[in-house]
Amino acid sequence: MKAAQVLTAVEMQQPELEHHFLQVIAKHELSHAYLFSGTSGVGKKNLALLLTMRLFCSNVQATGVPCGKCNECLRIAAGEHPDVLMVKPTGSSLKVDQIREVRREFSKSAVEGQQKVFIISEAETMTTEAANSLLKSLEEPPTHVTVFLLTNNYHRLLPTIISRTQVVELAVQDQAELKTKLKQGPLPHSTIQLLLNLTSDARQIERLTEDDWIVKSKQGLERWFRWLLQGDWQAFFNGSNQSGAADERS
Repeated sequence: MKAAQVLTAVEMQQPELEHHFLQVIAKHELSHAYLFSGTSGVGKKNLALLLTMRLFCSNVQATGVPCGKCNECLRIAAGEHPDVLMVKPTGSSLKVDQIREVRREFSKSAVEGQQKVFIISEAETMTTEAANSLLKSLEEPPTHVTVFLLTNNYHRLLPTIISRTQVVELAVQDQAELKTKLKQGPLPHSTIQLLLNLTSDARQIERLTEDDWIVKSKQGLERWFRWLLQGDWQAFFNGSNQSGAADERS
């Protein structure tokens, strides 16, 4: 994902939490471990990435938002920063070997700066052995480390893990609020309504609007229907291409 897309996604998905956490960071009050919980598509990873970008950004804006353009922001969004480790399950669960590697990285100094960030996705899939291993690090966290645990359901985690993190529950954005946000952009009303008829998931909307895909697909399908209604032979030769385009990101 591109850094600019992360910024846009969080603004659409979790603007209140964005504002809150940017203030927390500005006051140097960020805790060592957070547990972001919410359904798929609610913006957990985007929020974690934005906060990480803010911690490392070399050109923070006057509003406190990371610039999304500096080398630090670009590498974080691309998953290429040496001091930002992102972990996700291999197969159906987070294995103990993965968490042991995280713990080893905990003890190491930052490569380029003074801090390290760990983003652990699908934390609820940790095996009991893996969770107990992580718990040891959360009990006595190094001062230079910040951990973001991401989960669809924090109740599936060990109570001892939950007790050593700050739990933040991310809510699905109301359709009316989402529509208001979309109206602030360049999309025409008909396209916005089409998007909201397709999904309420801000992340899915982001994917559908990337590179004007939804607009181009809508235009292509409208052209195909016109050919069909007019009995134009082009509809039979181009119909499969238009349908394939429409299904690509659904």
